[in-house]
Amino acid sequence: MSYDKFMSRGKTLDAVPALDLVAGEWVQGAYHPCPILHPKVKSSPSIFVKDDEKGYCGWVNVNFVTVCRCTGVEDRNGKVIFEGDIVNRLKPNALSGGHIVIWANHKWMLSRISKLHSDIHSDSNFYPIVNVRNEFLEVIDNVYDNPDFNGEAE
Repeated sequence: MSYDKFMSRGKTLDAVPALDLVAGEWVQGAYHPCPILHPKVKSSPSIFVKDDEKGYCGWVNVNFVTVCRCTGVEDRNGKVIFEGDIVNRLKPNALSGGHIVIWANHKWMLSRISKLHSDIHSDSNFYPIVNVRNEFLEVIDNVYDNPDFNGEAE
């Protein structure tokens, strides 16, 4: 899959028949925070989606709560890691297990599930994602599809 570190993703507000999507499915592309001609919602951000296979190129309105930025890092399976992803850190040590990807202290960080609501300004609660080799990271979910994740990696 081709991507760039400036892309974003979000969940669609409405069905997008040209992409075979129903409302609430994920799309990714270039993010635009201003509304783009949405008949029901006047303050919806949009993501520009280009799908060469389906011949679609255009704006898709997304739920602003679900918009997340790309970290520019892939996991061990080649899956692009986004803000809000729940990542299993596979290397056995004190920081292994479930983490949430967040932006903190001017960098992408892994936050232990139990530490997420701790002091956000303390570096001891976070670990920079760029310090972890890709083969030790695996995306297992995200906080938007699984808000009750308890930190136990499967």
